[in-house]
Amino acid sequence: MQLTPIERLTLLSLLPREGNLMTMRVVRDLQASLAFSDAEIEEFKARELGDGVIRVERNEPREIAISNAGLDLLSDHLRRAEKEGRLTLPMLALYERIVME
Repeated sequence: MQLTPIERLTLLSLLPREGNLMTMRVVRDLQASLAFSDAEIEEFKARELGDGVIRVERNEPREIAISNAGLDLLSDHLRRAEKEGRLTLPMLALYERIVME
């Protein structure tokens, strides 16, 4: 799946912090897939501004491998955010691509 650095950060923010064994294994795999490598941090000119805010100067998409279980988990969390009225603009394009396709 083609994802920009901002989309990757948005998806990382959706991941649950607790769950059952299977869920947490999927979360661990997603964290590994979505995280930036050292080379990407330099290439994207990513830096932390404080208070958890990360600035990315180059927002170019990359192919990121996400398992079917990972897509299901992300889809569930995006659907829940929409149902609870917590969908944000950065989440909207991801919702359309992951949930609606």
